[in-house]
Amino acid sequence: MGGRQEEPHSQKKDSTLVDSGIQSHCLACLGKSSCQVVRSRTKLMNNLIARRKPHEAQSIFKSLAEEGHTPTLITYTTLVAALTRQRRFKSIPLLLSEVEENGLKPDSILSNSMINASSESGNINDAMKIFQKMGFLDITDTDGVDEILTLMEEFGMKPDVITFSTIMDAWSWAGLMEKCQEVFNDMIKADIEPDIHAFSVLAKGYVRAGEPGKAESVMISMGNYGVHPNVVIFTTIMTGWCTAGKMEHA
Repeated sequence: MGGRQEEPHSQKKDSTLVDSGIQSHCLACLGKSSCQVVRSRTKLMNNLIARRKPHEAQSIFKSLAEEGHTPTLITYTTLVAALTRQRRFKSIPLLLSEVEENGLKPDSILSNSMINASSESGNINDAMKIFQKMGFLDITDTDGVDEILTLMEEFGMKPDVITFSTIMDAWSWAGLMEKCQEVFNDMIKADIEPDIHAFSVLAKGYVRAGEPGKAESVMISMGNYGVHPNVVIFTTIMTGWCTAGKMEHA
């Protein structure tokens, strides 16, 4: 009775943690030192994944943040593996921002694991964003689509109309319509049928470049591919002619 009673577990605090007033933070993690807790739980996550328990591995990751610890790049890579096993692909690209917010710079191992996950999910857009984010690809500094096609081939990904339209849009906003048209032509050569969005990117680009005549030619050519102009295309071309001061063509 007179002895010191042990505090309830919920009231105990790790001596390596400091209370910020909002939540506790690990001093080792704050000091960018190696944290034994993070290392041991990352190892546990790997073991759980190997035992086909990726959901439990994800829960372990969540507990690190709740307890004030900062995951390492290895921990994030392990989380990507857990999410991939659960086929929770949509959550993976969002991790890039979280990694950077924690003061970490994604390395090639983490990047490749994320790209492979996007490849497995068939989500080309996410893979392209990761390619660009990690500096693997600068679509405004190439001579066509050779670089991205090579990279996508390496990861077993097949480009589609969205892939080409994304690259076209980058060239268009850069004011380099020759490159934009080149990408469009490459898409046709690859036997990928353009959709209304691809034509819209091309038409808007020519209007921004002050070439409404070429934008109108794009609209006329749409019929060759079984695509019908919509209100956006018509409005874009009319605006182009008006801006050029040639109202009679609008």
